[in-house]
Amino acid sequence: MAEAKTKATTVTLDEFLTTEVDASRHEDCRAIAAMMERATGERAVMWGAIVGFGQYNMKYSDGREAPWPVVAFSPRKNDLTIYLMPGTEHFSKQLAKLGKHKTAKVCL
Repeated sequence: MAEAKTKATTVTLDEFLTTEVDASRHEDCRAIAAMMERATGERAVMWGAIVGFGQYNMKYSDGREAPWPVVAFSPRKNDLTIYLMPGTEHFSKQLAKLGKHKTAKVCL
């Protein structure tokens, strides 16, 4: 079976923000990181361009498993993406209170 492409790294959140993220987005990223750290009790770990908190073994439909953060976010070029496990459908009541947004299976 193929190995997961996205893995935890030793890069710090500050290093990632400084080298990869526009300075105008740093404040939002730090605020989201602080909320996720409080919610999970875990420190930020970089998974490539994804800032993750906590870890569990995600199970793919083909049966393979790979480590993945419990909650995460990524400051993409046009959007700030939040990853919610086990999926956005479990949070419909909370998401209804948000302003304009888009969702996918596990992405907000």
